[in-house]
Amino acid sequence: MEFLTEFYHANKKYIHIALGIIIFLVFLLLRKAISKAILSILGKILYNKKPERKEAFRQSLQKPLSSFFALLGLYIGITINYQSKIITDSFKIFTILIVCWSFLCYLSDNIQNIISLKSKSTEVNVVAVKFITNLLKVLIVCIAVVMVLAELGYNINGLITGLGVGGLAVSLSAQDTLKNLISGFVILLDKPFDVGDMIETDEFKGIVEDITCEKEIKAYLEQNELVDNETIRVFFCEYAESSINFQIRCYVNTTDINVYNEFTEALNLEIKKIIENNKTDFAFPTRSIVIENN
Repeated sequence: MEFLTEFYHANKKYIHIALGIIIFLVFLLLRKAISKAILSILGKILYNKKPERKEAFRQSLQKPLSSFFALLGLYIGITINYQSKIITDSFKIFTILIVCWSFLCYLSDNIQNIISLKSKSTEVNVVAVKFITNLLKVLIVCIAVVMVLAELGYNINGLITGLGVGGLAVSLSAQDTLKNLISGFVILLDKPFDVGDMIETDEFKGIVEDITCEKEIKAYLEQNELVDNETIRVFFCEYAESSINFQIRCYVNTTDINVYNEFTEALNLEIKKIIENNKTDFAFPTRSIVIENN
């Protein structure tokens, strides 16, 4: 016993280095098995009666959780030999990033099952899911950035205040855009009318025969080489006084103003052709003037 004590004190430094390396290697080699076991237990608790969602839950978080255990093993292995505030803060920052990554992975793979959409249209569901997913991803990344800045010692109170004031200014200056965006999104989810429904407004009434101008415009944009397909948004946004308004949004991959103008012209002509092929026409503003003879 005395020999072991003397041996330990004489070789303490090397023993700690060896122990740190062993701990790191154990965590590194067993990270997948440990994460799989933990996720299986959590999956049974959260999705006991839904095996397909349990598997999706496990697969979406497998890589982030495995990475965390590798990081944990490295942190323990280092701190056995050398303790420093920089190492601890670095571990916290990387943990925050891994948690952020976990949420992003989970949302990407499970958002369709998390939210309940009312629309029967598959295309509408895809657009709505993408919108919600991207919105939540931006929110998660912003929270992660704020937490990392706080760990780095920055005063985030001023940053949050500035973002609040800036966000208020942007929202005030873009009220119409935000209103149209929210209205369009509500329409995507609620699907206020379908084929066969009777629609009546102050200006007109009639039965919906088909909903295709929208699909054909989107198909045209998807086939155009200049358009970024991920950014295409075509949806009915509002009833106006003498028209039904659709909103078209997409990014065009060009910096040449002449090419952009040619694209805009071709798109407008194609919309006109689509409208005419569907045996309908544009609603033009009209005004009646009554001249009275005195």
